[in-house]
Amino acid sequence: MIIGIPCAIKPLMFSKRNIIISVLLVILITLVVLFNPEARAKRLIDKGLKEAKNNNLHTAGKIFQRAAQICPECYLARYNLGNVFLATTYYNEALNEFYAAASIKPKDPLPLYEIGRVHAILDNKETALFYLEQSIINGFSDIKRLNNDPDLFKLHQDERFKRLITLWEKINANKGK
Repeated sequence: MIIGIPCAIKPLMFSKRNIIISVLLVILITLVVLFNPEARAKRLIDKGLKEAKNNNLHTAGKIFQRAAQICPECYLARYNLGNVFLATTYYNEALNEFYAAASIKPKDPLPLYEIGRVHAILDNKETALFYLEQSIINGFSDIKRLNNDPDLFKLHQDERFKRLITLWEKINANKGK
């Protein structure tokens, strides 16, 4: 014979109070996700990357600017905005964004490389070489890009650029050991 024991948990689980609390929690979590500055910036960055991929650089730039306004410490917004400015030959604006990206992630070699690249375009040879060296020290690993980037061709004959290539080779030779 089975004896039924009344369970007090089941009726409580589906009480109006618990349903209301659950609904409010879902709404709160949704609001946090939708209005969280980092999440909003990330959605905008994804949208900007699609526009940039379709070569709509003006639209992409506006989207990245909006993402950077929403979340000033968002590395990807700053870095990608720098790339849009660079592609559209707004070099000083590109520098500002790459410097901002580098201040957010100081050990990331990519904005350091791009800062060096823009300085090479602007014929600031000393500064260009300094930032290219910093990018290598911080792990820049694309030697083909370094050797074939047309923006850096002016530096190739400089003895210091050749030393950068040697530095890259030493660093990467040590990684293999």
